[in-house]
Amino acid sequence: MQQSSLFFQDKTALKLDQLNDPLAKLNEIVDWEDFRADLAEVRKSHDPRKGGRPPQDLVVMFKAIFLRHYYGLSHDQTEFQVTDRLSFRRFLGLGIDQNVPDAKTVWHYEDCFSKTKLLDRVFDKLLTQIEQAGYYARGGTIVDASIIETPKRSSEERLKKRHGVEEDAELPL
Repeated sequence: MQQSSLFFQDKTALKLDQLNDPLAKLNEIVDWEDFRADLAEVRKSHDPRKGGRPPQDLVVMFKAIFLRHYYGLSHDQTEFQVTDRLSFRRFLGLGIDQNVPDAKTVWHYEDCFSKTKLLDRVFDKLLTQIEQAGYYARGGTIVDASIIETPKRSSEERLKKRHGVEEDAELPL
């Protein structure tokens, strides 16, 4: 097994830049800190004396929600894709060794932003920034391929058909 390079993340980021990573372009043209004051509205009702997990960075959560909508992901897929993709981590400002917000956390923040009517407002502000920079955001999809376990009987029947074996015969090994 080849030893992992200390510069893997830097090399990969450079390669992503060479391949015109659209998320890197968004980070260039959007002033994400400009959203922090708007997003802070959701914290007004939070009482830190009640305990619970420490709150997530609001801009990181907004960017995660943006990724979810931009790529048409479920909350679970958002967690998976951010965990799996270096380009998503880089977009969020998370290093390879940092924790990724889980699906429930993304859902919670999106729900809080939506309940306060904040999400529509900040998305409008985001699209305005993108358009003022001379771009537009055209969302896409990430194909969600799955391997699903089937009952043994139907799986054997499909294999027999594929290999031209009669239904009552045994499959060759």
